[in-house]
Amino acid sequence: MIKSVNIQHIINLTILFRIILNKKKLQGKKELITYICNLMLKPQNTILFDSKCNLCSKSVKKVMKLDKNNIFKFISNNSDYGKELITEFNLDSITTKTIILFTSEKEFLIKSDAAISIITRLNVIFKIFNILLVIPKVIRDKVYDYVAKNRYKWFGENDNCEII
Repeated sequence: MIKSVNIQHIINLTILFRIILNKKKLQGKKELITYICNLMLKPQNTILFDSKCNLCSKSVKKVMKLDKNNIFKFISNNSDYGKELITEFNLDSITTKTIILFTSEKEFLIKSDAAISIITRLNVIFKIFNILLVIPKVIRDKVYDYVAKNRYKWFGENDNCEII
């Protein structure tokens, strides 16, 4: 039984069926699978996270649990698709230092802006966390950077993604 339907998935499936009906010429199964995966994995509302970080993995698990409307998709920065996004958006220098929230196909938030945006989208009650935006971004990001710098020491590190 389906709990909820993600409208983006319906749109993607509709596009997929149009492609098949129009007999779009694809070279083979691999090209078709790649095309479908790219179609389904558009970065909008996607959280790119450090899967080797225990704090990050536990935070993602908590977001998954609280995300009753399936707003977010999650991608490890160590996965093939994560690496593609990192390259496409030229994020090599920051990818292990921050969580990244892709808000659309071309825009993303990092550090405290990403964290606050994620929290406030989960539940109407969590909108209260928007109050944190009155704190200057420089200060919020300094606190974020301090935690990020010490996260392996405080929370540990793992060799593979615990989310899957």
